Amino acid sequence: MSEKFVLYNYFRSSPSYRVRIALYYKKMPFQYVGIPLLKGEQKNSDYLEKNRMAEVPTLLYQGQTLTQSLVILQYLDELQPQPPLFPKDLFDRMKVLQFCEDINSAWHPVTNLKVLQRMDQLHKIGDTGKKDWAQFWSNHYLKIIEKNLELSSGNFCFKDTLTAADLCLIPALFSAERFGVSLADYPNAAKIKENCLKLECFQQAHPMKQPDYFAD
Repeated sequence: MSEKFVLYNYFRSSPSYRVRIALYYKKMPFQYVGIPLLKGEQKNSDYLEKNRMAEVPTLLYQGQTLTQSLVILQYLDELQPQPPLFPKDLFDRMKVLQFCEDINSAWHPVTNLKVLQRMDQLHKIGDTGKKDWAQFWSNHYLKIIEKNLELSSGNFCFKDTLTAADLCLIPALFSAERFGVSLADYPNAAKIKENCLKLECFQQAHPMKQPDYFAD
């Protein structure tokens, strides 16, 4: 793989964060291209040619583009199987994917930037209302995830092996804590966060380490 990947992303985007972790974990060099979501640059015509959903991340490799973080994670795992993100066993692989989808398809959509902005446009809820909304749904889904982790976790979401589930959980926790959610009531999630953040790939991918980072 002499050609570098190009990752169009945003430092605080949870789906972008997932893909950054994967690229660092698999030691796949990439060019970082920041897309300032707050400035609306995801809607520019040049970017829309790469991603018609006007979302991040978008991965460019060998002249081809892929969008949607879970698709990208599976693509990277097929392209470079070691170290793996998904188990070989079919059922175990589906359980990891199920965990990822609980975050990606249920939790993330109700707390992402577009939803919060539209809520404010329609109902004038302001920053306090957006924070309350994000806290409510984050706690709602964290309670479910914590119960699931009681059955599956060891040092990571699935026993003691890092998987794509951890790559989805840690960005979700970062977002939740940014909205003021405490992990005190979620000891399994907190333990996994502590273990993951000891790893170099998570440290390298952390939002505050990205070139487009800025403090709120």
